[in-house]
Amino acid sequence: MKETGHKVLLLIGNGFDCDLGLDTKYSDFVESKYFTNHLTGDFNACKLDEYDYDFNIFDYLKYKYNKNRQKWIDIEHELAELATRKSKAHDRQTGKMFETYPIMGDKQKESFELLKIKLNEYLYQIDLNPQRDSCAYRLLQIINGNKLAKIVSFNYTSLNLICGARDKFNTNYYHVHGMLSDNDPSSIILGFQDDLDIDKSYCRMIKSHQPSYYASHIPDYLEDINEVIFFGLSLGDVDYPYFSDFFKNQCVKNDKKHRKIISFFTYNEDSRQDILYQLRLMNDKKTRYFFEYSDLAFYRTGISSDKDKIEGFFDDLKKRLWVP
Repeated sequence: MKETGHKVLLLIGNGFDCDLGLDTKYSDFVESKYFTNHLTGDFNACKLDEYDYDFNIFDYLKYKYNKNRQKWIDIEHELAELATRKSKAHDRQTGKMFETYPIMGDKQKESFELLKIKLNEYLYQIDLNPQRDSCAYRLLQIINGNKLAKIVSFNYTSLNLICGARDKFNTNYYHVHGMLSDNDPSSIILGFQDDLDIDKSYCRMIKSHQPSYYASHIPDYLEDINEVIFFGLSLGDVDYPYFSDFFKNQCVKNDKKHRKIISFFTYNEDSRQDILYQLRLMNDKKTRYFFEYSDLAFYRTGISSDKDKIEGFFDDLKKRLWVP
C-alpha cells in the first residue's frame, strides 16, 4: 500500500486508557492500598492558610478526594491549588501580618516523592489487557504502522505493553509525563506547569524541574501536521499551555487549504461541554471561530447516537492515511 502525505498527530489522555477499560484513573489509585497505606490521619484543613504548616500530601489529597461527592480527583490540579494557595505570615520586625505564598515543608517534600513512587507501583501492577473492540484500541490499529503518524501520550502506560505480542505496536510515540519503570520508580512526572506563582520551595512540583523531564516538541508537531486527534484529553488548566498557541491560531481566518482537521474523542456531553468551555475560556470567548476556521468535530464514545458518526470518522481516516 502506498503512503499518502497526510500527517496525523494523536494526543491521548487518561480518557483513552479508560476507554480501553484500564483502571488508571487517579481515583483508582487513591482507593488502592498503594495510597491508603501511607495515610497518617494527622491533617488539619483549618491550618492550610498557615505559612509553615507541614503535612503528609497523601492526607491532603484524601481530604480533597472525600470533599468531592462524585469521588473523583485530579491530583495535578490539587497539587497546583496547594502550591498557589495564599497564607498569612508574621513579620517579626514590624509585628504585622502579611499575605504570601506558603512554604513546602519536609513532610510535604518527602511524601510528594513517595507519591510518585507509589503511583508508579500501582500503575505498573494493573491488568493491561485492553478492550479490543473499544474506540481507543480500534483507532490505535488504524494508525499503527503509519510512518507519517505521531502519537503523544499524557499517560504513563506503555502502548507497547497494552498491545502486547498479539498486536505489536509499530508507531513511534512520546510520553510527556514519563513512563512506568520497574527499576526507576521515580521516573514519572507529576505536577504542574511553569507559569504559576509559588514559593521557591514548591518548584520541585513543576514538571520541567523534575529529573525525567525533556522537551515534548508538541508545538512543532502541531505546526507540521494536517490533522490532530485528541482522545480522552481534557485540556485542563495543567496541560492547556501545551496547546494554547495552536488553538489561538485556529481562531484566525486562513486559507482553506491550510486548515487543520481537529477531532476530539470524549466520553459524553458533559465532557464535550468541558472541552468547549476550556477553549472558550482560553481564547477570548471565540469558540465559534474554531468551527469557522478549522474542520472541528466531536465524537462521544459513551453516547450511542454517535456510533455511526464514529464509524464514519474511522472509515474516512483510513482513506486519508492510505491510498490503495
